[in-house]
Amino acid sequence: MSFLASNTRSATGDVQEPPPDPEHQDQQREASESDNMLVVPTGMTDDLPAQSKHSSRDVRLVYNALAAVVLGPLPVSDWDGNDYYYMEMLARDLENGVVPLSDLTWDPATGWAGKKAFATEAVCAYMADEWSRVQAGNDEDAKAAVASDHAFLRTIFRLHDKENPFADFDEAQTEV
Repeated sequence: MSFLASNTRSATGDVQEPPPDPEHQDQQREASESDNMLVVPTGMTDDLPAQSKHSSRDVRLVYNALAAVVLGPLPVSDWDGNDYYYMEMLARDLENGVVPLSDLTWDPATGWAGKKAFATEAVCAYMADEWSRVQAGNDEDAKAAVASDHAFLRTIFRLHDKENPFADFDEAQTEV
């Protein structure tokens, strides 16, 4: 389990599940055997818009990154279907104004929490994937646009601040 995932799960205070019902042990075993695979829940993602229509550019960029991770789905280390489902809920809540962007970004005054860790990990995975895709092409305009968006996302998430516990994670994910 990655540093972020282990800290995120402890920060969210996961509740221990009761032992599986004997009738459903096979289903429980299948779920635990697939823990290392990319498992994305079905259902809600069918109607998750890929692009934000929010009035704020900050929210649009963050939402689009979160939605890309869910809809891709983009692999995020140690994430399972529940993590992608949670990210989908955060993206929807961000788009609808239920969760303010400040609840998803690190701030030295407020520290970090589970939401911030999940959102930052997703955005870093999105940036790494998008950068590798654009680097594979010859379109200099696309590279410039992606670099600009990524600089903006790094500013929103304060990934340039060495006090941010996610600064090193961002650098490791986006090295070219």
